[in-house]
Amino acid sequence: MEAAWKADCCVTKLNTYNPKYQAAYEDFVLKKSATSDFSGFFKAKQPFYNAIALVHHLQNLGIYDRVAEWSNSFVDFLDPRYNAHTCISQMHAVTVMLSTSQKKFSTKEKIGALVFEALKSCVPA
Repeated sequence: MEAAWKADCCVTKLNTYNPKYQAAYEDFVLKKSATSDFSGFFKAKQPFYNAIALVHHLQNLGIYDRVAEWSNSFVDFLDPRYNAHTCISQMHAVTVMLSTSQKKFSTKEKIGALVFEALKSCVPA
């Protein structure tokens, strides 16, 4: 979705300096999430922002690909048996907590390994 937004901005020449940028971005997220690609997963903007923030943290720690591979193997975020927004919010909170509390004491690689293992506990079995 983020790539589609960037492509849309290239076509419309919309950038962050435009006062209508934020409203256009939120409108884009809500419209795009209603498509069949996302099954209406993001019905509000905050869950989308949590998911994007989580992705950016995982990329910064260098574990995004490992988490994505693990998630694709063991997690179905569209499964109606649990609330995916809660799961993603918990994952984001754990990632932020561990990253900020350990950045003075551990290397980024160790923090990444710790976060990866902790994220596994955020997903219901």
